[in-house]
Amino acid sequence: MSQKKHKKNRRNKHYKQSEDVKSASDDTRSIAVSAQRDTAYTKVLRYLLYSLAFVPLIVTSGTLFPFIFGKVVFVRLIVTLFWVIFAIYIFIEDKGARSFIGKVKKLIRNPLFILTTIFIGLTFVSAIFGVDAYRSFFGDIERGEGFLGIFYFFAFFVAALLVFDKKSWLNFFKLSLITGGIMFIDVVREFAGGMARPQSFTGNPTFLAGYFIFIAFAGLVIFLLDEKRQIRYIAIGMSLVGVIGVFLTQTRGAILGVLFGITLIVIYSAVRGRGHKLFKKINTQKLSIALLVFGVVFLGVFVATRRNPVWQKVPGVNRFATLSLQDPTLKTRLISAGVSLSAVHPSNGMKKFLIGWGPENFNVAYNAYYNPEYLKYENLWFDRAHDKIFDVLVMNGILDRKSTRLNSSHIPLSRMPSTA
Repeated sequence: MSQKKHKKNRRNKHYKQSEDVKSASDDTRSIAVSAQRDTAYTKVLRYLLYSLAFVPLIVTSGTLFPFIFGKVVFVRLIVTLFWVIFAIYIFIEDKGARSFIGKVKKLIRNPLFILTTIFIGLTFVSAIFGVDAYRSFFGDIERGEGFLGIFYFFAFFVAALLVFDKKSWLNFFKLSLITGGIMFIDVVREFAGGMARPQSFTGNPTFLAGYFIFIAFAGLVIFLLDEKRQIRYIAIGMSLVGVIGVFLTQTRGAILGVLFGITLIVIYSAVRGRGHKLFKKINTQKLSIALLVFGVVFLGVFVATRRNPVWQKVPGVNRFATLSLQDPTLKTRLISAGVSLSAVHPSNGMKKFLIGWGPENFNVAYNAYYNPEYLKYENLWFDRAHDKIFDVLVMNGILDRKSTRLNSSHIPLSRMPSTA
């Protein structure tokens, strides 16, 4: 009797062990399937955001504004699709939900995110109380901005911070370099064909200059952070292509911005570059000092000889060679700045001073405080100040302008936000 009982207990123990093994196997299989599904969702979300690197190439020739309309529609479609899939993922995956909740908790403590969110909130307030609330909120087809357009960019910003890690950012920048390379080839084609200020797929040389600045930045980021030597060489080459592209557009503000940025980098390297080697051979500090000396000498020669016809043959430089205080473009920009300041002067109402006239309502402010001196130089009508500082100041008020300035002080590459 005792022997039978012992055999029965042994069978029960063996059965229980088998059940435990089966349960553990099921749990492992479930975890593996969940991990695969998690990876699949994350990949889809990242690839959606990667596709936005090619937006500058979109041109819809059959629309009223072919260089704007297609780009706006594609951006909003992709960002909306991202958040729909993201919501589905969070709803069906508890593990994914917990993971992203942790990322959100980390994100909301980031100064850059906080200041950007404040900027968006103040823009929303400006839109509600704008002189034309409908236009402030929805924008127009010509620019595709308004609060809604800005909000979509904010949604992309948050999406990228949630699903991008360092490798993802580098991949996005690499794809952007491909786009930049295609656009540069098109710019060279236009320039060789006799177009004084190429515009490529953007339809506007100023917009194109801004994009080439981004390409120069993207190349620099890849050069500093990527581990593959060949990729780094290509990246620094594309940074140079971006700078050349800015000069080909002959956009003076963008050129000054690039030169100022390069000067700051060179000065920093001259002061802090001791012992650092570029490509393991070139002393960074000595190179930076040499570049500073060259820059000062070149500037002196240019100022002394800027009337020489040779400068008229150098794209970008030619527009500085003829620049004077009587230049019509400079005059109109100064007049526009004066109109902008008058439009938000506290004596004309604290509401306009604090929260502005509303997004996309610069033209209303411009008309209200129009300076007839403008007609001496141009007969075009301003719907923008052609200066981002005054744009934000007039449309969004001093509060939003302040948040923009604070935002720009939190963008050092070494502190780029990341939650992934």
